[in-house]
Amino acid sequence: MWSVEYLPAAADEEAALPVDMQARLARMAGTIQQHGVLNLPRGWVKPLGDKLW
Repeated sequence: MWSVEYLPAAADEEAALPVDMQARLARMAGTIQQHGVLNLPRGWVKPLGDKLW
């Protein structure tokens, strides 16, 4: 199982987002936790290198 972690600054940014965008981000994080980033639909994420997505 995967985990999704936010840096404190990112958590503050998320709280400032409109409710619909917060919901979309929560859905994406839940999908990552359940299925991992390798099984997500194309276009949701991309590898940044050094195990970062």
